[in-house]
Amino acid sequence: MEYLYERGVMTDYFTRRCMEEDGFAQEVARVCSIMTVNAPIFSVRALRSGIAAHRAAEIWSDFIIGGNNALQLKYGKPKQLKARKRRKPPS
Repeated sequence: MEYLYERGVMTDYFTRRCMEEDGFAQEVARVCSIMTVNAPIFSVRALRSGIAAHRAAEIWSDFIIGGNNALQLKYGKPKQLKARKRRKPPS
């Protein structure tokens, strides 16, 4: 039962982050978080069918990032681009 508690904690964390960082309404942030946290768990069958773990992780990451980008465009607050500080090249 501890795994259910841990998933709940992760879902709550990602919900808050989506609301704070992306400006999603709580409902949108909650659904996005639930899908993000549960996708790897329910993808185990794909791994058992011969898909390599690193490939599944790559696809899952692309799926989550793409979905989040689409939600950002539809429901999020506009992001203000900030110039990054230039890193000093190694000596």
